Amino acid sequence: MEWPATLSPVHFVKLELRDANGKLLSDNFYWRALAPKPDDLTALNTLPIATLKTKAVRHDADDKLLLDVTLRNPGPQVALMAHLQLHRGTSKERVLPACSTDNYFSLAPGEEKTVIIEAALSDLKGEKPLILVDGWNVAVNPISSETADLALNEEAQVSHWPQTGLPFAVPKVEPEDEVHLNCGGFTRDGFRGDPGYLDGGPGFTTEPIDVNVPMAAPEAIYQTVRWGACSYPFQLKPGLGQTYSVRLHFAELNEKEPGKRVFNVSINGKTVLTDLDVFKEAGGRYKALVKQFTGIVPDEGGRITIDVQNGKVGTPQINGIEIVKDTAAPSK
Repeated sequence: MEWPATLSPVHFVKLELRDANGKLLSDNFYWRALAPKPDDLTALNTLPIATLKTKAVRHDADDKLLLDVTLRNPGPQVALMAHLQLHRGTSKERVLPACSTDNYFSLAPGEEKTVIIEAALSDLKGEKPLILVDGWNVAVNPISSETADLALNEEAQVSHWPQTGLPFAVPKVEPEDEVHLNCGGFTRDGFRGDPGYLDGGPGFTTEPIDVNVPMAAPEAIYQTVRWGACSYPFQLKPGLGQTYSVRLHFAELNEKEPGKRVFNVSINGKTVLTDLDVFKEAGGRYKALVKQFTGIVPDEGGRITIDVQNGKVGTPQINGIEIVKDTAAPSK
């Protein structure tokens, strides 16, 4: 679809599916950020508080507590991730198990949703039910009736998080002489495993890969992949004037024609590959492609960082990374 030119860096998309009579069949709510930082959602921290209008109606049946809780967003701002919990009104203990027809939902301006909460009457232990509400930027005014109460879940607010006094240990990154990394995969064939997937995600294939190209890695390295925009920082051992060769390994595992996946790659902030189409350059699917860059100088902290970035179309990818010392003697 064509997106409006006036979109904010982070915005929301609500998708509804209805039948021919207009009955709602399903709905989805998306968070979306603009290029060139499609994964940067930090603007959500600036969302104004959305105070919801609420109503709770109780109608017990067959030894079950049934509550119809209606939340309405009267303001101009999206209310993100509204969350309901059922508690006992006096002891404030949580009632479990409790079933609800929806939870962790977002409300667009003017939107209303009714959630049905069900629990065993005996689990109230004679106390009045208390519905606690929280969310990313959600607030409510407390309401009370003879049959049920509703209030903001104060303990879920950041200002009420307890001070534990527990120390946080930052893992020490050991400098490396050279790097041989199997992106999206485990340690094998002289390449170490990918440390994690905070950005992007892993994928694999069992199809054979044509590795008949210069400087190709073992076949297994091309059978795993890390999808999505991602960043790989590598800490190298100090070496005055030492330069490195960076070898990037690719293989198209999914697309069946060129032009479906076109992306960019940078090294230490400098773009080294623009509009890379692995299928086109390798000559097809399941074919290894190696891109080498020599004379790479680590930054002031001794790091070389590989950034796989979104481009014209499709999800970017990388299969393997090697960083080896240049054969020429370092300058002094």
